[in-house]
Amino acid sequence: MTTINFKNIRSTPTSQRDSFEALSVQLFRKCAKIPTNSSFISLRGDGGDGGVEAYFRTPTDTVIGVQAKYFFKLDAPELTQIADSLSAALSNHPTLAEYHIYIPFDLTGRVAAGKRGKSQAERFEEWKTKVESAAAESGRPLLIILATAASIQSQLQEIDIYGGVRRYWFDETTITSHQIGHLLQQAIEFAGPRYTADLDIETHAHTVLDIFSGIGDYHTWVNESLEPHISRLQSTHDYGEESLQILPEEDRTKTAALLDELLALLNVLENESQMSPALARLSCSSNSHRYSANIGHCRKLLSSNSTAQIPIPLAFVNFMLSTTYHFLRKEWTALAHTKRCATN
Repeated sequence: MTTINFKNIRSTPTSQRDSFEALSVQLFRKCAKIPTNSSFISLRGDGGDGGVEAYFRTPTDTVIGVQAKYFFKLDAPELTQIADSLSAALSNHPTLAEYHIYIPFDLTGRVAAGKRGKSQAERFEEWKTKVESAAAESGRPLLIILATAASIQSQLQEIDIYGGVRRYWFDETTITSHQIGHLLQQAIEFAGPRYTADLDIETHAHTVLDIFSGIGDYHTWVNESLEPHISRLQSTHDYGEESLQILPEEDRTKTAALLDELLALLNVLENESQMSPALARLSCSSNSHRYSANIGHCRKLLSSNSTAQIPIPLAFVNFMLSTTYHFLRKEWTALAHTKRCATN
């Protein structure tokens, strides 16, 4: 079971304060009692949050907001910070009806204070009563709700049945880049002389795996693999009827249609987001068994990965296009040779 210690809340990607604010917003959204059909807005804090980290706007146009404070005591300076945030919230949201305040510690009580003055709980309750009374007198009722460490832990347990949220926020060592690097180094040391980067052999699978894992560059693949095909096929296409005169009329029509379709596909493939729909719509306009088989394989791959939103069959598409181009080139060369022999 992950130990919840707010002083050890994850510090990545920015800071512990930002992480506590983000966690508070999550819990506020999940646990606050909000009227049905209310809209939720979460605000960025880098430009000033205006007194709230996030808020709900109810159907009656009232606002229920949340503010998180990452400090571990509640003396006069801290209470002043809370009061200033509330003033900013009221200024920016005049219809503010509830103000939830999240802090990462529990308040001291009367016994703990002893002769040293008022306890943290007493100081907060006095401030809360004063603020709520002033709001009621002004005709704008306001409810202050404090969430301390105990209530935050309770909310976490309520929404996090399996512990994943707690591990994310409080068990940072399981996901840091340092830990990943350490495990990688252990794997290299374990492999010992059996592993060397010099023996790495580049294959078409590298491109697929790189893009699948999120480290590949789709645009580089387009420039290196698609542009040559586009250039060669476009050159053949631009010759038009002249380049296809060696073919019988029926084959000439089919070949022209195939060239148009391939060029359309290549142009769409330059846009990653349009790749899958374009291949799915591609019709087989050639009698070439090889081309038909390639298109069929592409369709199966796309169908099996239709929900992944990842261009997995990129290397295979490259192979299909290369195979098709060279097959057509071979057939045209043979036909041209046959025609020259017949003429002579």
